[in-house]
Amino acid sequence: MQLQLDQRLAILPLARTVYSSDKTSFDASDRPYFIEGMKGNAYVADPLFTKLRGELVVIYAVPIKHNGQVVAVLSGTFDGNELGTIVNGNNFGKTGRAFMVNAEGTMIAHD
Repeated sequence: MQLQLDQRLAILPLARTVYSSDKTSFDASDRPYFIEGMKGNAYVADPLFTKLRGELVVIYAVPIKHNGQVVAVLSGTFDGNELGTIVNGNNFGKTGRAFMVNAEGTMIAHD
């Protein structure tokens, strides 16, 4: 199963203001995906609620480099509710159910 992009891509430049494909903008300087992207790291966020709409999403982010220097971060926003769909589609035997945990062991999706 593939996660579907929920139609939002964003470029987060050094100025830290997000310019999203849905014509919104906001300050993302406190978001881990921006901080890690600016360090040159790819990042997948735990499910979070968006600042503007309060929607549950998962954000994937990668650095954009020019001449070896990070100049911005590119992020894609995916519907966080899709995690439940993925988990619900995986059963084991007659009674086994799937669940998903993050790196800290916190459950983020279950049937």
